[in-house]
Amino acid sequence: MNDIKISVVIPSYNAEKYIARCIDSVLNTGYENLEIICINDGSKDGTLAVLRDYEKKYDCIKVIDTPNGGVARARNIGIENLSGDFVTFLDADDWIHPQFFSILLEVQNEYNSDISVGGYVQKKEYYVDDAFDKNKEKALCFDGEEFLKFGIHKRSACMRLYRTSVIKDVRFYDGLKYGEDMLFNFDLYSQNAGLKTTFIGFPMYYYYSHDDSKVSTSDGSDYISMCRVYMERAKEAHSYGKSEIYLSQDLLECFSSRYHIKYSADKQTKAELNKVLFDSLKLAKKYKCFSFTKYMCFQVFARFPFIYRWFRIIKDPTILEWEKFEKEKCRQKK
Repeated sequence: MNDIKISVVIPSYNAEKYIARCIDSVLNTGYENLEIICINDGSKDGTLAVLRDYEKKYDCIKVIDTPNGGVARARNIGIENLSGDFVTFLDADDWIHPQFFSILLEVQNEYNSDISVGGYVQKKEYYVDDAFDKNKEKALCFDGEEFLKFGIHKRSACMRLYRTSVIKDVRFYDGLKYGEDMLFNFDLYSQNAGLKTTFIGFPMYYYYSHDDSKVSTSDGSDYISMCRVYMERAKEAHSYGKSEIYLSQDLLECFSSRYHIKYSADKQTKAELNKVLFDSLKLAKKYKCFSFTKYMCFQVFARFPFIYRWFRIIKDPTILEWEKFEKEKCRQKK
């Protein structure tokens, strides 16, 4: 399948400690028809120097140096400069399995899919799973928006191969610090109803879990901005009958964000998030895009946060440890 060209877009900001591991994991796949586009997003450390060294050694690597503008803008620059038949996105501190491309291309070819998605794991140190065994893994195929409804890895733009032709008119939302990946996927599916997606659960993408990660440093204002953008997207999508896609996720994010900041945010931030939540509910009622049962479930979660908390604990009891940690942090600040 080396006749298929794959573009790999890697935004890099202050990634001097990790970027070599990331690029090496791509090179170690052995896939020959690669185009690796590394965007140095205004790094203040030695990231650019590392990238230039790789660019000198490998013809398939192209480095674009740009002032800092955030990961969304960097990915958009990558999209505008790629030439592959398929594209995948990597974060500079992550790495991929040696069979990442071969597995995803195989399932893509089998189902003639537009997007192929693999599994992932979070690790605090370098690790790679054993070789892929086709007899133990079964691919699932989804038509249109089914993939979003099943909720399989819809949050990330990584761990997947996109057919370049289907993303040519879609861009990452430049201005969000959190949730831009998921919004990209929602925009993609809402604008292309006939997309076919294949999913295989074998872990092929490795998220590096560390204290400086984007998610761990997101604050309440980031969540509020994300929820507001989803609400605006729902208004835009109402004209072509896709408001449910955005509003459903908007409300879920509001509930999750309100719970996430309950110990850390100030009263004003909590009030702003609550306003976005109830404005979204009003919009849902106006558009009548949910069943009565689903709408009432959202109302219960909105008006009785303790019920949502029970729901979260039932799904993941370990969240109680997070609560203890957050309470202790707040106690120490006081």
